[in-house]
Order: sequence, then structure tokens, then C-alpha cells
Amino acid sequence: LCGKWGSGKTSILNMVVKYIDEDQTMNQADKPIIIHFNPWNYSDRSQLITQFFQVIISKIDSVPNENTRLKIAKALKNYALIFEYTEYIPAVGKILKPLLGLAKGIGEQLSELYESKNSLENQKEQVVNALEAIKQKFLIIIDDIDRLNNKQIKLIFQLVNSIAGFPNMIYLLSFDREIVVRALSEEQNCDGNEYLEKIIQVPFEVPEPNFSLIQNIFITKINNIFKEVPFNENEYFYNIFQNCISPFITSIRDANRIINVFNFKYDYLKDEVNGIDLLAITTLQIC
Repeated sequence: LCGKWGSGKTSILNMVVKYIDEDQTMNQADKPIIIHFNPWNYSDRSQLITQFFQVIISKIDSVPNENTRLKIAKALKNYALIFEYTEYIPAVGKILKPLLGLAKGIGEQLSELYESKNSLENQKEQVVNALEAIKQKFLIIIDDIDRLNNKQIKLIFQLVNSIAGFPNMIYLLSFDREIVVRALSEEQNCDGNEYLEKIIQVPFEVPEPNFSLIQNIFITKINNIFKEVPFNENEYFYNIFQNCISPFITSIRDANRIINVFNFKYDYLKDEVNGIDLLAITTLQIC
């Protein structure tokens, strides 16, 4: 799901989840287990990888069969352990990344996995076999990827690409295409668009809202605050709006930010100030 900041991507994701939850035509067993992963909560590569798999494993509890549940969780944990200490390079393959000061317990566990021929690919096969035993689908939603730094953006797509072959797992990714393409181009030293096309199967572009529609929504919300005298019937408001407010409202997010701050201020200043002036000053302050 691609769109500029403030274009409504998160709102669309929320509507998707609501639609799935409230769909009465779908059997409960057919509804996917929805997993929200927030990558911006984690500061480094290790944290991001660990938490990514932990979030998925925590949702495995929804699988009814206990033996199957335990089998999937174990396979995912082993896969996550190997992946975390592996540098994944799509153009070259997978190369074990040497780490100094590796915790003794983790080092021994990794050693056991490799000695038993559980390489990344072999362990991935174990996860695939475990997931094929269930019919339940998993919908993994990752929003605001464009807010990450370049290295984190690269890692998110490496994570998705590395487990894209897992059965019953669907990814719904949300980002500003221009920002992500630039980040991937710089990090991968390649064409970021081509890199995305190899991973994203079904792209959706959020259409930009009509400019006059955004302004009408803004004025409607302002009138809801001033129920006694609608602002748009005031000539002074019209002049201030055209010159000091309208030029700064380019998205629904802009409109909402201004309205929220103004509503908070006006609630306790309305008896002391000119409301139209306060709205203009608030707009300039924010934008």
C-alpha cells in the first residue's frame, strides 16, 4: 500500500482489519490471524529481527492443535536464531556473519544447529513443513516503513523476502514508495524500483485526495466548533482563510493537526481572542 505521508494509509489498514473482523460471510476458521508489527519500536538490527519473529510466534497460540502449535513455534525460533546471525545478501546468497563476543549459550545452540545440518535453508524447510499442517492464514501488517532509516528499511524487506515462501503467510506493507525506493537504491546499490518489484506482488497506490474536498472537510470541522456563527459565512474569515490558512493545507493530516490544536486552544481562549485570528496563528505555528 503506497502513498505519501498523510495520504491515509494507516486509516485504510484499519478499515481492512475492521472489514475482516466484521465480515459475516466468512467462516471463523477462514479468517486470517492478524499480526501487527511495528518496526520503529526497535533501535538495532538484532532487536528488530528478534521481535519480528517473537510477534509471529506469540500469535501461533491461536492455532488450535497444540502439537502443531509447538512444532511451528520451535521451527520459527530455530530459524530466527540462525537468521539473526546471518548476513543476507540477495545477489550473492547467505553468508554467516561472524560475531565477536557471542553469548556462550547462543553460540552453542548455533553450533548444534549447524552440526545437525540445520542451515538457514534447511531450517526454513522445517518451518514450511510445520505451517503446511494448518489451514489458518496469517496476515502480517507492517505500517510506516518509510519512517525507518535506510538500513532498517533494507532489513524489513530482507526479512519479508526471506520468509515470503512460508505457506499461509500474507504481508500487507505500507510505505511512501519514493522514500523506500531511494533507501533501497542507496543500501543495495541497485535500482530500488526493481528490488521492490521482486518482492511486492500486488501494489496499491493511495489516490491523492481532491484539494477542494480537503478544504471543504476543514471548513466543515471548523463550523462544528463554531456552531453559532459558521465561519464560511464571514467575509473576514474568507480573506484570512485564502491568504493565511488554505496554502498550508495539502492533506487530511494537515487539516486534522490544525483542527486538533486549534480546538484545544479555543476551548479556553474563546472569550479573550478573535477566533479567526487564533485559527490563522495556529496554522502558521504548526505549518
